[in-house]
Amino acid sequence: MVAYLLNQFIALMLVFIRMTGLVLSAPVLSHRLVPMQIRVLLALGLAVLILPVVTVPLPQVTNILEFTVMVASELAVGFVLGLGVMLMIQGMQLAGEIVSRMAGLGIGDIYDPTSDSELSGFSQFLFIVGLMVFLVTGGEKALLSGILESYAVLKPGVVLSVHDAATLLLDCVTLSFVLAVRVAAPAMAALLTVTLVLGLISRTLPQLNLLMLGFGLNGMVALGTLLLSIGFIVMIFEQDLANTFQRVFPWTAGS
Repeated sequence: MVAYLLNQFIALMLVFIRMTGLVLSAPVLSHRLVPMQIRVLLALGLAVLILPVVTVPLPQVTNILEFTVMVASELAVGFVLGLGVMLMIQGMQLAGEIVSRMAGLGIGDIYDPTSDSELSGFSQFLFIVGLMVFLVTGGEKALLSGILESYAVLKPGVVLSVHDAATLLLDCVTLSFVLAVRVAAPAMAALLTVTLVLGLISRTLPQLNLLMLGFGLNGMVALGTLLLSIGFIVMIFEQDLANTFQRVFPWTAGS
């Protein structure tokens, strides 16, 4: 009886640690506004619910060192899976920074206490758009479904391959940068056109002071282009998010 309870406790701990890694890096849950106590309680509650569903055989622990290695591996698995998805939403934020810098609005950055950094209004706007699309399309359900089915592939206690984890994160970073460029492309093209037009005007009429006009015009063009292309932005983000889920959770591709 004691041995059975001990094995169940170890199994609960391994599931709990993987869920903890997930809530520390996944979208929404990893936000600094979510208290750490809430994250821990959420991870524990999910672990209690998931444990009866985990049908794979759990490893036998013989010493504390082996258990420590298992805990570190489970934490890494959950963290990497959550971070892979979070990188896509960070790509939306990066797109906003690109547009803001091209529009010359870097001086208007404001301090964001939730991320402990200075962000532009465009980056915050696109970050919120990414979170909304993630939630509306059922991203949180797909994330939990993927982490649940991961126990059949990445069995508890199995040491995570550093090469596989690095390859996965590198793929996600690449997708994130590509997404940022694709999202910012319409505004970048419009701003480049405005810059060329203003340059031609300044060469033709050098007596005109177009510097102050350029700042205001670039800001309006950037904002207008983002609003007009919001449907395109949502569409490509939804597509890239689905591709990321297939990369991070390949075992759910057929479900």
